[in-house]
Order: sequence, then structure tokens, then C-alpha cells
Amino acid sequence: MTKEDYLEKECVQNFVGWLSQHLDTQTFAHSYRQRATGTEWSCDSLHDAFKQYAWGSQSFDQNNARLAELRQALCHALGPRATDVAACNAAIDVMDWGGVRPGNVRWLDANRHGLVQLLIHTRDALNAGDTQGSVLSSAKLRFNAGMSKVYSLICQNFVIYDSRVAAALGWAVTRFCQAHSITQLPAALAFPWAPAKQSATHTPAKLRNPSTNTLGFRQVRRGSDHAQWNLKASWLLEAVLEHPSAENSLFMASKQLSHGLRALEAALFMIGYDLTHLAPPAEPEPSMVEAKRAEASSIDGGWIECCTIAQSKQFFYRIMESGIQVKDGTYFSFADIKATLEVLCKSLDGKSFPLSNSATDVRNGHAPMGLGRAYFDITNGSNPPDTSRLAAVLEECGVIVPVDIRVALLHKSQ
Repeated sequence: MTKEDYLEKECVQNFVGWLSQHLDTQTFAHSYRQRATGTEWSCDSLHDAFKQYAWGSQSFDQNNARLAELRQALCHALGPRATDVAACNAAIDVMDWGGVRPGNVRWLDANRHGLVQLLIHTRDALNAGDTQGSVLSSAKLRFNAGMSKVYSLICQNFVIYDSRVAAALGWAVTRFCQAHSITQLPAALAFPWAPAKQSATHTPAKLRNPSTNTLGFRQVRRGSDHAQWNLKASWLLEAVLEHPSAENSLFMASKQLSHGLRALEAALFMIGYDLTHLAPPAEPEPSMVEAKRAEASSIDGGWIECCTIAQSKQFFYRIMESGIQVKDGTYFSFADIKATLEVLCKSLDGKSFPLSNSATDVRNGHAPMGLGRAYFDITNGSNPPDTSRLAAVLEECGVIVPVDIRVALLHKSQ
């Protein structure tokens, strides 16, 4: 579907016109309790939500300045002197900013070779304004909330479509439908949602599913599905700001569409943190029960895909309140991890360390000091090979940094 075809749909035009009239009104007044601080957050409008934007304890302007730096680094990495290494490092910096390292850093490292061409081809496909392009329809397309952040910096008027933005956009659609007595969700406005990333034991869970008793939204699928809906969301929000009714909105105070689009995205991001206060009353219809079950299943799962460093063996893990749980039942407590790293720092004086997790060598005392041996000593006899997965998770979360052994040996010999 092309941009023109999408925006010409009657339901899309009606929604665009309606939303453009309510950017600064109390139609989107909302409140919730923030899990990290326990404080109540509230807004009187979309623009008020934007004014209260915060990420990483920084304001919108501070984050926008950081995004400008990240955009420059990415564009330079994809420029005339493009290098896969620079592109990979720049993309990882974006994941750091967005707090989405798990699952993404490992993929970027594994696909470093040819990353420049992959990013350029996907960028060009997104800029072409057609959801059915071969690149965007490919089953091999890597696209999720993390990659959405990357492409938002290198594409034209492309918003970040993560679980918070999706939740708020879906809620906006429900508000529109309710205001116009629409009981069946228009297909062109059925923006799929995604569950919140949080500890599997963290309750109460943040609600990101905007479904009501009669309006059912499905969960977004990674890859082409996510990319295509990200495109539609970008086209739609761009059209909202370009609508005559939005001309005097506070979002357009700067008179720059790109700034207004980022500000509107920020407003949706803040509102979409938790829709719990907007949830339908008890005893919902069966369709709503199924939607709730699907969401609960996603949140209870919370598994993150990863693979070991040396042999690229796939596994799944999730962060619990007191440690890291692997889907096969292996559990690494934060206390044991902290003690292990302290042993390594003390024994090796801050120098690099090997994995050193051979089951035989560690148990018979022949293994050099390394992650596997240190963890074995701390835990009084755990299975050394398990630390292959621990190393992958720690690297992905930025706790440890991989070292090129050839460079290390070269420096040692000098």
C-alpha cells in the first residue's frame, strides 16, 4: 500500500481530521502511577504530555540533542566513507540510548558484515512510501522497537513505534471510534500493540493493550508487520500535523514538521506508559478476555532471545528481581554475579579475562582464572559451561565488553 492510498482512505482521513482538532484539548487527559518512583503522573492534553516528556532523567530538548548526535553518527557511518564497524557501533549507541540492548546488540554484532548495505536498503525502502516493497515484505527483515529507533534517525519523517507509542496511538483510535459510535475497528486504524518490557515478577503489570469490549487490537509481529505499521503510523501522524486544523496547535509552534512530529511521538510515548486507568470495566466480553490472556501470556513470558558468544547457540533469558533466569531452568543470582566479577577484578587487577568454562578443566583445577572458573568457585560447584550464556547476557547488557584476543596479545608483546 502506498502512502497516497493509505491517506486517501475515508476512515484515515476522518481520524486525521479529528486528531488534529484535539492535540491541545482535554480529550487526552490521562494519569498513571510510575513504577520506578511510585509517583503519580498526569497530563491534561497531548501537548501537556509532550511538555512533561522525560527519558533517562533528561528532558525532551536534552534527548533531542542526543538524538541529533546519534543521527549524525549513523548518517556518517552510512555516507561516502561508510564502514560496517562504524554503522554497528552507531546503531549500538542508539540501543544504549533507548534502553533496548537485549536482543539487539547481539544481532548487530552477528550481522556486522554487510550492515551498511542492509541499513541503506531498508532506509530507502521505508522512504519509498510503499508498505509492499520487496525489502519490507521480506521474511528476513529485522525490525522491532530497537530497529525502529535506528530508522527513525535515518529515514524521512519516521517515528519510533515502540510499545508505548503503539499503546497511546491505539487508545487515540478507540477515543475516535467512541466519539463517532464506531463499534468495529477500522482495519486501516488497527495499530497493533506490544507488551511492556518489565520484570516477570513485577506487579501490577503495565497495560499497553488499548482494546475495549468491542474494539480489539492484536499484538504486533516482529519484522515486516512491525515495519509496515510503523510506516502507517508515521504517515498518519505527519498528516495530522499538516492538517489545517493543526496549524495553530502548540505542536507547530516551531513551524518545523520534523520537530512537531518528534514532539507528538514524545507525547504518545508518555501517555502510553500505562493504560490501566483506561481499562474497560469488569466482566468484559469474551473477545476482551482473550486479548487480556494474550497480554498476560506475553508479560509472564518476557523471554529475550540471545546466543552464546563462541558457538552462537540460541537460548532465551529474562531479568528477574534478583537475577537472570534462562528458559531451560538455569538461574544466575545477582549476588553470585557480583561476587564473580569482584573475584575477577581482584585476581586479574582489572585486566581482560577468558571465558575459561571447560567443565573438565575447571573441575580438576587446570583452568586459568576466567568467568567460568570464578563463577564455579563462588557458587561451590555449579556447572561451568553455563557461564557461556551468562557471558552473552552480561555483554548484551553492557556489563562486560568483548576484547579482540589478537589485539590483546599484540599489546602484551609490545
